[in-house]
Amino acid sequence: MTARSIGRDVEEMTMYTQEKLLDWLDGLVAAYRGWARRRKAAAELNRLDDRMLSDIGISRSEIPSVVARLGRNMRRRAPANANTAPAFGRRKAA
Repeated sequence: MTARSIGRDVEEMTMYTQEKLLDWLDGLVAAYRGWARRRKAAAELNRLDDRMLSDIGISRSEIPSVVARLGRNMRRRAPANANTAPAFGRRKAA
């Protein structure tokens, strides 16, 4: 084992660690955005009066479950490996 091979191993481990950290941060940002979107939806629904809520088919007591369902549906729709620009300016290998 030479110093050069050790240097390459360390560089590979560092790149792997950086990728994992950036993946974790991407997940954290996505989770925050989802939480903010659900919070905004709940606030908007809570601003409606009971008659308007009835018009869209929900009661005030159902708002938390409707908002929770929104979060589950958003996770299902978003593909795990979407062809979107990754967060933090990273470029995925083609």
